[in-house]
Amino acid sequence: MTELDEIVGTLRTALADIPAAVTFADLPNGRAIGSESAEIPPAMSELDDNQFYCDELAGGTTNWLCYGMIDDNPLFLNRADEDVWWFPGGVADRINGRLARLADDLATFVTRYLFGEQYPEVVTGGAQDRWYAFRQNVRAG
Repeated sequence: MTELDEIVGTLRTALADIPAAVTFADLPNGRAIGSESAEIPPAMSELDDNQFYCDELAGGTTNWLCYGMIDDNPLFLNRADEDVWWFPGGVADRINGRLARLADDLATFVTRYLFGEQYPEVVTGGAQDRWYAFRQNVRAG
């Protein structure tokens, strides 16, 4: 079992104990988690709608896959090496073409940022974000 499998299992268990909680298995595709800042990857049929962001990058959709958003900031997967990239300064960095590597691969992004300690570094709400607070409570429990 991977670290990601363990984290997801722990969170599913914690959410199941909350009345009317949404479990990860039931999250609709593309729905935001927490403060509506980080979106889970959309269904494959919805991926095409976000690929226009790749037009801004060298190689376009041949080299890149836009698989989600943080706030209004697209997340990209480099098809050659599977690194995760983004514009850390949001729109200003998009305009100036300042793309930065965020994680070595998608599993690392999910483990460190979506479910991990580095989540507040990438969302507007930071440590006050509801998803982060829930995650910290589960971790402490």
